[in-house]
Amino acid sequence: MSESEKHASSPASIGEALATLLRDGWCGLRFLLGWRPPQAEIRASVARGALFFPLFGAAGGSIVAEMLILVGPEAPAMRALLPVALLALLSGGRPALDLFRFLGGGILGTLFLAGLLGAEAWAFLNLDGNLRVIALVLAPMLGRWAYVVQAYGSLPARSDGFAAMMVRHMQFTQFATASVCAMALSLMLINALGTLVLFLVASLSILLRIFTHRRQGGVSGVSLGAGAFLAEAGVVILIGSIARLAAGS
Repeated sequence: MSESEKHASSPASIGEALATLLRDGWCGLRFLLGWRPPQAEIRASVARGALFFPLFGAAGGSIVAEMLILVGPEAPAMRALLPVALLALLSGGRPALDLFRFLGGGILGTLFLAGLLGAEAWAFLNLDGNLRVIALVLAPMLGRWAYVVQAYGSLPARSDGFAAMMVRHMQFTQFATASVCAMALSLMLINALGTLVLFLVASLSILLRIFTHRRQGGVSGVSLGAGAFLAEAGVVILIGSIARLAAGS
């Protein structure tokens, strides 16, 4: 074994690699909670920590599900609105704001965002028991995965923006790890329906990515957040719609 190989496999090197991984994961978690770091070095750390995004989303959704089980709201309005509010709070409200800004704000942005939130509340009204818990776990998990799908292999709209650092430092390792986690958890939680949910999120993310590249030359921090919010809401609406159809039949 060469000296370089010995050094690479030394306990000190392994410890440094683990410390870097934990730091990247911590920065990624803070980003998903609504924090937007100004420093380029920390932005790069957020991108490297993207391999944890689906796991963080699933963990956050599990916490929301447990909170709702403990609270146990009986009124239909609370059963519909409280999950929507808690999921928005889980991300610091940033993705919803990003979608509003992506649509240009104004009346169009307000109406579209209100309609999407209303559809999400309607979906939760149709979800009960395990299916409700599954939706609460899957939606934030796949919404966070959408960040990775949009950023990997894209071009940034601005060379100095946050998205530029995400694109530059989003390597295959992050994309592959995050994607395998998202796919495995989806199929484990909801079996064959997980394939449909994954297809929805991937399609939304890729279509938005194509649109932003044509419209503004690449992805931006706002478009990444908008895509994450669309994916999260889309998962809830899809599962709620399927539950409604199943109940009607």
